Amino acid sequence: KTKKRSKKPAKEKKATFIRDCNDQYIKALIGNFEEETINHGQPVKERKGGRVVHKTRRIIFGNMGYGDIETVYIGRYNNTLRHGISGLVRKTLCFLKCKNMPDDHLDVYRCYNNLIRINSELTIDKGWGKEY
Repeated sequence: KTKKRSKKPAKEKKATFIRDCNDQYIKALIGNFEEETINHGQPVKERKGGRVVHKTRRIIFGNMGYGDIETVYIGRYNNTLRHGISGLVRKTLCFLKCKNMPDDHLDVYRCYNNLIRINSELTIDKGWGKEY
């Protein structure tokens, strides 16, 4: 789907992919894109007792900065989607019955989240109630 929905990457303008430790992503990336046209990085987290104690970053191929290898933003976005769409919640009684329903539901929720819903972090404080 990524290959179909995005512009074809070139050597001058590479696509960047950051992934977790699942090795299936490497096969999928190499199967769909030429290796010279993509940057590919991986954050590796060392855990002790269920807590992350150390994090290293690896460049699998391509030329990218180590600071660019981070999955926090997509993790936050996935969490937002799971809280907004009941069919994406893990271990739920509410499931999406039709094959097209998840895509349609995601499209509607993205429109709501990006265009209608007020984000408190983006609002401008106009000083209501303050005397000037």
